[in-house]
Amino acid sequence: MESDDERRDTLSTSPVDASPEDAFDDRTPTAEDPEDKAVRGRAYRADGITVYFNARKCWHTGICLRGLPEVFDVGRRPWVRADLDTAERIAAQIDLCPSAALSYDLVGEAGEPRSV
Repeated sequence: MESDDERRDTLSTSPVDASPEDAFDDRTPTAEDPEDKAVRGRAYRADGITVYFNARKCWHTGICLRGLPEVFDVGRRPWVRADLDTAERIAAQIDLCPSAALSYDLVGEAGEPRSV
């Protein structure tokens, strides 16, 4: 049986057919990653929301993929596209994540986090 680390390695190294506009590799650190990246993971920003994903916490249940497949697509880089749905719908889907690997901040018009 595969260990969690082996499954994670397989998922993170699977070939991806990416068009030039999708050539971004979300495994490479960026300036937009949060200060507490070790806890929250990679940041994906869009109007109204910042989505965080911590791969080390993920149980790979697929709830995010089945709930909002246009936003969460492991066959694409970046695999999270928070600009493809409303902040409220994305937040509601993230609230269903059983491992808490996904989290979010709702962002007001001025760019500051707003309360939920």
